[in-house]
Amino acid sequence: MRPDYSTMTTPALVVAGGRDRSQLSTRGPEWFTDAYHLSPSPKSLLTIAEGAGRPM
Repeated sequence: MRPDYSTMTTPALVVAGGRDRSQLSTRGPEWFTDAYHLSPSPKSLLTIAEGAGRPM
């Protein structure tokens, strides 16, 4: 899976949980912040340290 965030419209808010897990990646919680790190600005990242979403 190679998501492309280059066309994401801005401004954007990306929300990630510090304990998120996905069956789509073995990278762990940091995988959920790719939308923030790989998209155009302006944007903001909100990380909820103990947050965990439902498994995908």
